[in-house]
Amino acid sequence: TVPWAWDGLILRGCLNLMVALPKQGKTALAVAMIAAWWRGDGEALGRQLDGPCPPVLIVGTDQGARDWRRMLEPPGLVDHSGRIGGPIVALFHAGRPLHLDAGGIDTIAAYAEQHPGLLVLIDSLSACISPLGLKEESSEVAAPVAELMEQLEPHQATVVMIHHASKGRAGEGASSACRGSTALPALASQILKLEPASQAPQDPRRLLTTQGREGAPQALVIRRSGAQWELIGGAEELQQERSVEQAVEALS
Repeated sequence: TVPWAWDGLILRGCLNLMVALPKQGKTALAVAMIAAWWRGDGEALGRQLDGPCPPVLIVGTDQGARDWRRMLEPPGLVDHSGRIGGPIVALFHAGRPLHLDAGGIDTIAAYAEQHPGLLVLIDSLSACISPLGLKEESSEVAAPVAELMEQLEPHQATVVMIHHASKGRAGEGASSACRGSTALPALASQILKLEPASQAPQDPRRLLTTQGREGAPQALVIRRSGAQWELIGGAEELQQERSVEQAVEALS
């Protein structure tokens, strides 16, 4: 059987890339999934969350502590005393950064050793490699990620890594849309891509597609409502909608 943590979307014990242009909801979607798992909902976006929620380590170097608190509080991942809690064992942020250098990788591996089955949310790749002097266009950018996965493998940790899409390739498939070197998507076992469901700026819907080594590719139309995300339907309905729009535009 395929070791899904989130059925059809997140592979357990592997590197999962979540790719999108800025401000599309990548981090919010990952946080909503963690919160649903912690609450014991059993599913998110209509897809099963397998087993109990694992301990979670957030390497959130991309934003500050206040931004993280604002993101984690609505779904219930901040306790009554104002401390970040739930399944989160530690949070690194812009004011307390962790990078994918030797020390940072050792730190993440130590958490994984203490918490077998750990879920590691890395937000984002660019923020966590910025001091290393590596360019995203170079294949060398995959080296620290490969080293991280090698150290985490004995502890069966799952990594969800937020990565930015290339503006020029944002409309392509999940793997091709990744910014920088193709070595990174080649390293990932699963890639999730989040993009607007239409060209209308006011449309809150997003299209979530997947590409990976296990299972059939997924295509879900989803919508964010506060701290929650809901499933609207499949890509078939969206394609029909686009076909109607094109037909209307073609009318004289």
